[in-house]
Amino acid sequence: MKIALFGGSFDPPHVGHVAVAKHLIDSQAFDEVWVLPGFQHPFEKELTDFEERFALCRLAFEALSPCLKVSEAEKEAQSPKGFTVDLLRYLRKKFPKHRFFWVMGTDLQRESKQWKDFGEIKKLAELYPIPRKGYEDSLFPEVSSTELRRALQEKRDVSKLIPSKVFEEIRRKGLYS
Repeated sequence: MKIALFGGSFDPPHVGHVAVAKHLIDSQAFDEVWVLPGFQHPFEKELTDFEERFALCRLAFEALSPCLKVSEAEKEAQSPKGFTVDLLRYLRKKFPKHRFFWVMGTDLQRESKQWKDFGEIKKLAELYPIPRKGYEDSLFPEVSSTELRRALQEKRDVSKLIPSKVFEEIRRKGLYS
């Protein structure tokens, strides 16, 4: 099977994330798309609780199933620092017959020197770059999770930038306030 691996903090998941996932499915280049919320951030950035982000991802992407699944593989991989290479090693061992494609923004690809064992990452999964605004032309909405968290804390209306069920759950639980 050809699997697109779409990892990230998803803190919170937003319409830009959903647009990328829909693009991956619509491309028909993959048998499945796996959304992989990060368990830990490799640069020790503080993240909202994994279980909360995982639940929000399920809400954000539920309309795109059955081709898309939200996976706990980052948690299962038990990488001490949340390194992508550790996740990919885990997935290759668990699913040796799958062919993996690591979806990453072109801005992150330019920062490859900061990634642990980037050469091995490219051996474990083919890179599938997604254009990011500000770096090149992109069809995807330019949305920042960092800016969304700030706006939510300031009680500004960002309901058009977050899938409605995700927005409702954030409000219900008082996340990011």
